[in-house]
Amino acid sequence: MTPGDPSSLFRIGRWLLRLRLKGPRVDEADGDLRELWAARRAAGTSRLRREYARDVFGVLTHAAAARPAPARQSFKRFIGGDMRNMIHDFRYALRLMRRQPLFAGVTIVTLALGIAASTGIFTTVDRLLLQPLPYPHPEQLMTVKHPPYSFGGDRMSVQRGVEELGVFSGIGLYAPGGLNIDTLDQPLRVEATVASPGFFSAMGVWPAIGRPYTAEEDVPGANAVAVISDGLWRRHFGADPDVLDRPLYVNRQPFRVAGVMPPGFTFPGRTDVWIPVSSDRQATGDAFAPAVVARLLPGVTREAAKAALARFDQDRGAPADGNRPGLVPLQDELTSGARPTLLLLAVSVGLVLLVSTSNVAGLLLARVTRRQSEFVLRRALGGSRWRLTRLLCVEALTFAALAGVLGALGGTVALRAISALSADHLPVADLTSVDARMLGIAVAVSGMAGLLFGLVPGLAASSAPAAHVMRTGETVTAGRNWWWFRHAMVVLQVAVALVLLSVTTMTIQTMARLARVDLGFSGQSVLGVEVTLPIATYPGPADGSAFAERALERLVAIPGIASAAATGRLPGDRTTGVGISIDLPGANRPADAPRRFASLLSASPDYFAVMGIRLIAGRRFTAADTREAPPVVILSESAAGLLWPDGRNPVGERITAGFAARAPTYEVVGIVNDVLLWGPHEPARPQLYRPFPQGPPFGFLSFAVGTSIDAEAVVPAVRAAIGSLDPGLPVYNVQQLDEVAARFLASHRLAMTLMGGFALMTLVLAAVGLYGVLAQLVTERTRELGIRMALGADGRRLQRGVVLSGLRLAGAGTIVGVLLAGVAARAVAAFVPDLDPLPWQTIGLDASIILAVTVAAAWLPARRAATIDVARTLRA
Repeated sequence: MTPGDPSSLFRIGRWLLRLRLKGPRVDEADGDLRELWAARRAAGTSRLRREYARDVFGVLTHAAAARPAPARQSFKRFIGGDMRNMIHDFRYALRLMRRQPLFAGVTIVTLALGIAASTGIFTTVDRLLLQPLPYPHPEQLMTVKHPPYSFGGDRMSVQRGVEELGVFSGIGLYAPGGLNIDTLDQPLRVEATVASPGFFSAMGVWPAIGRPYTAEEDVPGANAVAVISDGLWRRHFGADPDVLDRPLYVNRQPFRVAGVMPPGFTFPGRTDVWIPVSSDRQATGDAFAPAVVARLLPGVTREAAKAALARFDQDRGAPADGNRPGLVPLQDELTSGARPTLLLLAVSVGLVLLVSTSNVAGLLLARVTRRQSEFVLRRALGGSRWRLTRLLCVEALTFAALAGVLGALGGTVALRAISALSADHLPVADLTSVDARMLGIAVAVSGMAGLLFGLVPGLAASSAPAAHVMRTGETVTAGRNWWWFRHAMVVLQVAVALVLLSVTTMTIQTMARLARVDLGFSGQSVLGVEVTLPIATYPGPADGSAFAERALERLVAIPGIASAAATGRLPGDRTTGVGISIDLPGANRPADAPRRFASLLSASPDYFAVMGIRLIAGRRFTAADTREAPPVVILSESAAGLLWPDGRNPVGERITAGFAARAPTYEVVGIVNDVLLWGPHEPARPQLYRPFPQGPPFGFLSFAVGTSIDAEAVVPAVRAAIGSLDPGLPVYNVQQLDEVAARFLASHRLAMTLMGGFALMTLVLAAVGLYGVLAQLVTERTRELGIRMALGADGRRLQRGVVLSGLRLAGAGTIVGVLLAGVAARAVAAFVPDLDPLPWQTIGLDASIILAVTVAAAWLPARRAATIDVARTLRA
C-alpha cells in the first residue's frame, strides 16, 4: 500500500459502517464517502484522511440517533410516556362528546343498558347458582331425597341404619314453620324450624354464643330449649351477652336460650328460632314431614354414599310409596326451582350485551368514516400512527368508563328490582349490591368491543395515503370488507331481537294460559288472616272450636264484612292439607299396593260459600255437624274418582281415613270441585274436608272474610276483633286471596317481565343499528344521489330504494332469527318447566313486528335521501 493509497482507510470505514447500518445502506453510505474523498482531492484539499474520518463518524452518529427505539420503550411511550398528551387526549374526547351529544349519548346509553342488564342478572346467577353455600365445606352437604323413616310415637326420624352407614359425619332433620314469640311490646310471629340435634353438626355451623341442644333434650318432657338467630338476639334481647338460659316464651311456653347462631346463618329460609323435634308440634303443623340434610365424611364421594344408601334401601325391602332414597347436593336442591329461569335469563341478557356491543361497533365505525379527513390532516401535519392510536384508545375507554358508571348504577337498580320481584320464590341471598367481578367483566367486554371496533378501522383510516383520499374522496371504512361487517352486525341484531321476542311470547302465552286455569276458589273480595292458638292456652279441640266460633261472631258484626268462615290453612300455603290415607271400609288391598292419599282439610259451614267452592252433589256442612254428631266428610271430585272410578254418586257412602289399623269411618255427605291448593301449574290433589268442630286444626286457624267494601279498609277492624278475644295472639299472613292467586304466577311474571324488557331493549337497539347503517349509507352516497337527482331521478324512487335496502337487511335477519327462534323455543320449552311450546304462527307474528319496526327505522334515512340539496351537493 503506497502512502497515498486510501484503500485500507476505506476498508476500516466500511467495517465501521456495517456496525450501524445494514444491507444496501452500507453500500450507499460507502459510495457517498468515496465520492466526497474524490471531490476533495480534486479540489486540492489537504488533510483528506481527517475529513474522511469526520464524515464516517458523522454518518455513525446520525444512524444512532435515527435508530428506532426498542419495543419496550415504544410501548411505554404509547401507553403513557407523556402524561400531558394523555390528559390532552382525554380532554379532546370530552370536547368531541360535547360537540356530538347525540352520538355520545346513544353510544353511552347503549353500552350502559347492556352493562346494567347483564350485571344485574349475572350477579343474581352468580350468587344463587355459582357461589358455594356459606357453610364449611359446602361440597359435602347433601339432601337425602325420600329418606327411610322410622316412627317413634307421633314423630318421624331417619332410620338408625342410615346414620350407621359410615358415609356421613352428620345427618339431621329439619322442617320450617312458624312460632309465636311473646315480647314486652307486642306478640311476634317469627319463622322457626324444628330440627334434630344432628342438624347443626350436618350443617357444620355452631352457635357463636352458647351451644346447640343435645339428643337428651330432644325428648318429650325434657326442659324446653331453643337456639336463636343473631338477628332475633339483637332485636329481642338487645344483644345482651348474658342471654344464655334467659326465658323465651314460644307459643306461651317458657323455653331456655341455649345458644345464638353466628351472624348471617338463618337456614332454612329466614329462620329466627330452632327448636328440638319433640318440643312443639305447632311449629310445623299437624304432621312432621322433614327434609334431611347430611354431610359426607371427608374423602367419601357422592357416588359412594349413593351406593351405600341404595344397598341399605335394598335390604329393607320395597318402600310403600315406591320412592327410592337418593342424594342431591344441597345447593342444587335449594336452587332447583329457580335454576331453569335464571339460566334462561342469563342467556338472554348475554344476547342483550352482544347486541349492545355490536350496536356500538356500528356507531363507532360510522364515526370513524366521518373523521377520515381529520385523520388525514393529522398525518399530514406530522402526527404518527401511534399518536392517533392512543387518541382512539382514550376515546373508546372514555365511552366505556362513562357507560360503566351508568351501568353500575343501573345494575344496582335492576338487582334490587329482581330481589323485590322474586323475594318469595328465590333462595335467600344478598341481592342488594352489584358484584364487582360481574361488573368488571361487563365493562371489560364493552371496553374491548369499543377498542376493537373503534381502533381497528381508525388505524386503517389513519394509514390511508393522504393524496389518495383527497383526490378520490374514498374512505378506507367504505370498503367491501367493512360494508359486509356493518351489514352483518345489523342482521345479527335483528335475529337476536326475534329470538328474544319469541321466547318472551312463550312466557306471555304461558302466563295467559295459567291465568285462565280455574283454581277452584274465588279470592275476589275475600280477606285471609291466620293465627296460631298455643296448646298451653288452648289444650283441646273444643277450645280451638270455641275460639273460632267467637271470632266468627265478631267478624261478621264488623261493618263491611258480609260473611266469614274458618279453616286450618288457606290455599297458597305449602303446608295446606296434611296427607291422610283414604279407603273403602273392608277393602282387601294387597299389602304392597300403594296407598291412596288425600289432603285433610277442615271447614266451617260457610267456608265453601265464602271461598266460592262449588257444590257438585250432596250438601255443605251445617251447624248440626257438631263434635257429638256422626262424623261426616265432603270429598273433592278427584278424591271421589280415586275411590269410585266408575263415576257413581258417592253421597251417602262410607270411607275410612287414617293410618291406624282401625281407621275411623266417615259418611260422605257432599262432593265439591277440586281446589288447586298450590297453584295452576300443580295437578289437582284429592281433598277431604271435615267439619270444623269434628276436626279442628292443630292450633292453626285461618279465617276467610268476605267483604262488601275494599278489603284493606277492614284489616284494622279484623285485627281488633281477634285481638279482643286474646290480646297475646299475633295476627299474621293478612292478605287478599286474589293476591294468593297472583302469587302462584310470580315466577312466570318475573320471567315475563325481564324477558319482555330484554326483548324490547334488543328491538330498540336493532332499530337504532339499522338506522345507523342506512344513515351512513346515505351519507356515503350523497354525491351519487345528488347526481342522479340532477339527471332526473325521482326522489320517491330513491326513498323507496333506501327503504328496500333496510328491508333486505331486516329480511335476512328475520330469516336467520326465525330459524334460531324455532330451535330456541323448543330448547327453552324442554328446559324450563310449564312453558308452552311456541307455534310457528306466533313466530310469524313476531317476525312481522320486527319487520314493521325496521321499516320505521329505515324511514328517516330514506326521507333524508329524497330531500338532498342537488346544487349544494354538486358544488361540494
